[in-house]
Amino acid sequence: MSEQFNGSADERGVTPGRRKMTDDDVRYITDREITDSFDYTFSKIAVERAKAMQYYLGLPVGDLSPPSIPGRSSIVSTDVEDTVEWLMPALMEIFTAGDEVVKFTPKKRGDEEGAQQTTDVVNHVFYEMNPGWYVLYTWFKDALIQKNGLVKAWWDPTPEKVREEYRGLTDVQFTMLMQDENVEPVEHSEYPDPHAAEIMAAQTGLPAQAMLEHAPMLHDVVVVRTESVGKVCVENVPPEEFLISRTAKRIGDGSCGHRVKRTISYLRERGYKNVDDITSDDFANPTMNQEAIVRRSLEDAPYGFEDSDGEGDPSMREVWLTEWYTQMDYDGDGIAEWRKIVRSGNAILENVECDGPPFVSLCAVPIPHLFFGRSPAEQSMQTQRLKTTVIRGLVDNMAMQINGRVWALENQVNMDDLLTNRPGGVVRVKSSNAVGSLQQGMTDSMGAYQLLEYADEMKQNRTGVTKYTQGSDADTLNKTAAGLNNITQRADMRVKLIARMFAETGVKDLFKLIQKLLSQYQDRTMTVKLRGEWVDVDPRAWKNQYNMTANVGLGTGDKSLLIQHLMTLGQAQTQAMQIGVATPQNVYSALKKLPPLLGFKDAEEFFTDPSQQPPAPPKEDPDRAKIKLQHETDMAELQMKQQTMLMQNQAEAARAREKLEAEIALQREELLLKYGLHPMQEGITFLRTYQSTQEALNGQGNPPGAQPTGPAIAPGAGEGPQGIGAAGEPAVAGGNPADAAGIPGGMDQQPGAGF
Repeated sequence: MSEQFNGSADERGVTPGRRKMTDDDVRYITDREITDSFDYTFSKIAVERAKAMQYYLGLPVGDLSPPSIPGRSSIVSTDVEDTVEWLMPALMEIFTAGDEVVKFTPKKRGDEEGAQQTTDVVNHVFYEMNPGWYVLYTWFKDALIQKNGLVKAWWDPTPEKVREEYRGLTDVQFTMLMQDENVEPVEHSEYPDPHAAEIMAAQTGLPAQAMLEHAPMLHDVVVVRTESVGKVCVENVPPEEFLISRTAKRIGDGSCGHRVKRTISYLRERGYKNVDDITSDDFANPTMNQEAIVRRSLEDAPYGFEDSDGEGDPSMREVWLTEWYTQMDYDGDGIAEWRKIVRSGNAILENVECDGPPFVSLCAVPIPHLFFGRSPAEQSMQTQRLKTTVIRGLVDNMAMQINGRVWALENQVNMDDLLTNRPGGVVRVKSSNAVGSLQQGMTDSMGAYQLLEYADEMKQNRTGVTKYTQGSDADTLNKTAAGLNNITQRADMRVKLIARMFAETGVKDLFKLIQKLLSQYQDRTMTVKLRGEWVDVDPRAWKNQYNMTANVGLGTGDKSLLIQHLMTLGQAQTQAMQIGVATPQNVYSALKKLPPLLGFKDAEEFFTDPSQQPPAPPKEDPDRAKIKLQHETDMAELQMKQQTMLMQNQAEAARAREKLEAEIALQREELLLKYGLHPMQEGITFLRTYQSTQEALNGQGNPPGAQPTGPAIAPGAGEGPQGIGAAGEPAVAGGNPADAAGIPGGMDQQPGAGF
């Protein structure tokens, strides 16, 4: 039982190794660990993986070598390849059908938005900033063929340099380009603008050549733009390049490392010093690794692994490095810590403390308490060997039936005729018993075909990849729908188990590692496009904040069933909303899963998240709404009454004005009849008098809108023309009678004057 820690090492009486390790110490420790790991992985493990690759490629070598007898069949059954290739579509569909391989979940209330943002950004880094789909494809196929699939994820701080060329820049453009701190000029030349010189020559009439010295300058420049922003890199590791301690049960239990070939130029670019004279790690060189040789045999270069000397370019010389991760007490404090050690030959290129190995492993058929498990390829190998033997026998038997062996008596048959095998050919013999056929071959081949069917059934039971999974059963129509569905679901259980194993032991760990790298090393805000919008994200806020669950969906065979389940769920949610036990957000969560199943990747194109919509206005109290409606009705009636009264008043005022004008006109007519005044002249006089009265009233400050009244003409008053006698007396022709009483003097105009 371990002792409870109390106090420092000195206080506990522990005497750690006080001395700090030297490079010689590091070389000794890593030499021992790497050699032991190399012996472990390059012995039995490497042989088994090479054999699985041979079976997958269908190569007639090793166990599948044909007989050494000339003319025998060398055909190889492809059971391993068929098993792997039929598993791959289902696995890729499970993990890549949607936008989210994994989904982060919040630890506490209120972190839902942050967890969703973390999910989006990590998936964006995996799929957009790295070849995520192909990484998964290679990762899964390695696990299905060669026991374990390996992926490496790390933070690459190496500045990215891009060469850019610019032609014909003006002085202003060139100055702006040189002001960029990330730009370094490599080549630069300047010259007068010939087009501007031609324009100046046309304006001045001088030769264009003479105007060149007055033309503005143009610049041709080559620059190197350096972007210092680091990034998360995700890369597949070939199985033969990975080393791990024989005592490790999983990555992180013991020492492990990556053997990789790099050029001297690559090492310089990554900042390594004194790399001109380094050599390769000889014991870690996988030049003669069997599985690598099998894979490279497809390129017709089985032994083409030797280190390149650069062919005249020393910067392109290749060396094998070992990037080793181990726990050691390098600083002498008595506690071993994880360290990353990069070595090549006898040179230690890097020795830094780290958080642990950056590798993630997958295994389709793990064996408890062991790092290396088994693969579906290994489960199919015995069946492939059996079927290869049977099929070769059938092919050889058919060939013997067609071209069987014969016996012939020496000197009794023409050997040229006998050896020339052609339909209808004649063989000349000296006696009827000179030629005969040997007894050979198998006339009944049904037993061989039954053996093949048995081998197929054995493979299906081992791997779970059946004819129903492949959709190739010719008797499907003869089975009931329910029975076939049950058979298919049971066959898919093995595929789903492999998918769940991949999700829980590999994919989830990889995305945890990506999130960890972003939160540790992303020292500036990232601007990424998430869900159709550009978002500024600071991954430094994610550290130790969110849990994560693997989001494993269903395969292709379950899509139609899942669509039916979602439709049923939608109907239930519609009824649940009526009684208040479901919300629009619940309905959206179900609906957004539907487009990916129907072949559409972006659910936001068809459905809008209710949380992104503006809030609906609050509902009004029914009583208040009723009072408001009654008030609006009363106000409308009151306004209508006011308008009606105004119209009535205006109509009465108009009628009163018309009545007054009619009375005045009547009085005027009476005066005209009484005194014999000229009607037209009297009308003109009336209008002038009325106009002057109006002006006088307006000048006295009548209130706006007041209707001016016409002149009050008393009976007997008025203006008449001269030469009219007094009232009641007859006018004397040519006389000059006195003015009529009450009528002012005329305007010395005769009737009709001015017309």
